[in-house]
Amino acid sequence: MKKFKNLLICAVLAACCLLAVSPFAFAADKDAKPASSGSDKLGQLFDSISQVRVFIEFYFMESGDYPDNLDQLLKDLNSILPNGYKNVTIPKDPATGKDFVYSRAKDGKTYTLAAPDASAYGLNKVEISSVNWAGFNAIAEERKYRFLGMICVENIKGLATALEYYAKDNKGKFPSELKKMIPSYIKSMPVCPITGKDYEFKVEGDDYIIRCPNPREHKMEEIMFSSKRGWITK
Repeated sequence: MKKFKNLLICAVLAACCLLAVSPFAFAADKDAKPASSGSDKLGQLFDSISQVRVFIEFYFMESGDYPDNLDQLLKDLNSILPNGYKNVTIPKDPATGKDFVYSRAKDGKTYTLAAPDASAYGLNKVEISSVNWAGFNAIAEERKYRFLGMICVENIKGLATALEYYAKDNKGKFPSELKKMIPSYIKSMPVCPITGKDYEFKVEGDDYIIRCPNPREHKMEEIMFSSKRGWITK
């Protein structure tokens, strides 16, 4: 099933490449001067803005939301590249050399991408909008929660490691509160990536428990680590 989903995502992304110029707002301006070599200019524009759109849609399918801005898109795309691969660059508007104008909706689920100066192409509007993924949005949501769940688990692992070092330096005793490990064992207090809340923590004799404050936000019933019982996730 997992392999099938991965193949399905690749197929959908390939379709996105083929349909990257739709929907596309394309309006003529009677007063604008036609660009030299108009068809070549428009062809370069379509290629560039379509490539940016594919990057944005890939980001959505990986994270479940569209990026806040193009700088975030570039940073996050390059952060997931395997070692040795050349960094991704975001194409610019070919007529002006400027960044495309990207605007994301507040809910992170739609966006528009426009040329900075449509008159450079003899037009008064050049704008592309987000893909309507229909039912495939569920795949993006699933990947988003799985990714955030992984971050939550890694946060708890980091706290557990710090607690062991603390106990080693304090005759086997654990702190009564996690914040007592700052700054000697942790630089700052990690929080649940979905809720933004602190992790729950309690000591029971020689055992301690770290629990996600709201596992249901991860679509799970429990995300917890016990120094005696290990991981409890369900």
